[in-house]
Amino acid sequence: MVSNNNENNFPKTYRTKESAGLFLILMIHLLKIEGRAAIVLPDGSLTGDGVKQRIRQKLLEDCNLHTIVRLPNSVFQPYASVATNLLFFDKGKPTQKNLVF
Repeated sequence: MVSNNNENNFPKTYRTKESAGLFLILMIHLLKIEGRAAIVLPDGSLTGDGVKQRIRQKLLEDCNLHTIVRLPNSVFQPYASVATNLLFFDKGKPTQKNLVF
């Protein structure tokens, strides 16, 4: 969670207190056209309505999200016990296939 009002540095459409959503929006913004990225996000970061839905829509429209790898809870232990996902995407073309979150 963001506690220092950093979300105010983002467009109103994507403002959230969840740092994972802000991180994804920043990575999409910084990635050059035809650039590739692989990022780790907590499970559930892209599911839901409201801001999460708008962030997911931006990812799918601006980038080709071609791979999602679900990691077990124990991958980052003892530092964190949160289930995580690896997202692999390329910027510049929309996602072609229907993905289920």
